[in-house]
Amino acid sequence: MSGARCHGFTLIELLIVVAIIAILAAIAVPNFLEAQTRSKISRVRGDLRSLAAAIESYAVDNQRPPIDCNVGSTMGLWESTRRDAAWNLLTTPIAYITSVPQDPFLANTATDSAAGVLLFEEAFNFHCSLDYKDDPGEYGNVYRQGYIWFMFSVGPSKIKSSPWLAQMVYYKDPSNIYDATNGTRSKGYIYRSNKGEFTAAEL
Repeated sequence: MSGARCHGFTLIELLIVVAIIAILAAIAVPNFLEAQTRSKISRVRGDLRSLAAAIESYAVDNQRPPIDCNVGSTMGLWESTRRDAAWNLLTTPIAYITSVPQDPFLANTATDSAAGVLLFEEAFNFHCSLDYKDDPGEYGNVYRQGYIWFMFSVGPSKIKSSPWLAQMVYYKDPSNIYDATNGTRSKGYIYRSNKGEFTAAEL
């Protein structure tokens, strides 16, 4: 009496299974990455709102927003390498915000995480105080339109680019404003000013 024969998978069957798994992965992975990007965008907008509230509270107490990191360096308030120093004005000695959040579009990379990159830090400025009442150019024009300060996240593209908010307002050029309708990973910064989130509609 002969024993029952055991049959394994044929090469064709294995290839079919692998092909099905590859197709499912090709569908699932982009959707997962898109969901991650949308989540980070929501997080950035929430962090910007929190920071905006802290800046406005600081401005009420000090009759001006915090000094820009570059301006503070020029004034000799801190070393030019201390690009986080301006943020410290929001946490010390009065905690207008308990801690300064990080930009998820930068802080999650190995280099930026090791450097402790803050929102709008290193690759871009802390925020700009547009207190240029007598400036005849773009900054004075923007100030007279009510833009006292602004800040931004580099956005999903992680590309350092211009024009900045002052230039976009002055020249009516929305080319560096992030817009998800152009694709979740579109180029452009996510801006917020003392007038709220800055979008192309502002122009």
